[in-house]
Amino acid sequence: AFRAGYWAQNEMTMLGRLWEADVSVPYPVQISGTELMLEYLGDESGGAPRLVNAPLDRDGVEEMFHQTVDALRKMTMARIVHADLSPYNLLVWDERLWVIDFPQAVDMAVNPNGFDFLHRDVVNIVSWFRCKGIDADPDELFATLL
Repeated sequence: AFRAGYWAQNEMTMLGRLWEADVSVPYPVQISGTELMLEYLGDESGGAPRLVNAPLDRDGVEEMFHQTVDALRKMTMARIVHADLSPYNLLVWDERLWVIDFPQAVDMAVNPNGFDFLHRDVVNIVSWFRCKGIDADPDELFATLL
């Protein structure tokens, strides 16, 4: 139970910092024990689709890639690394990319593995976009984030 409470509190803290840094994350409304209440992304027909399931054309994929890079840049400037970034914890709603699921996020200034986690996040997400036809180099992107 302690661990679940810790993860929830960490996620709430990270979301607050990211919201302040203008990263596209759902607004963290409140925390109660191990439960977080966040801004709902979606409409009456259902929640926002994950990037991996979003119906995107070529231009849409390109736009989501640019928004992902923008989110990574803002997150890095705020010293926060997601540490589990994939097309499964990115949502697409209203032509906007949203980053979700931050319980394992770390502060790069505090966590000695922060840079390794960031590199892994960049490799994971760039690999997915490359499969969708985006020409990007993960090591180049990683270097521009530092």
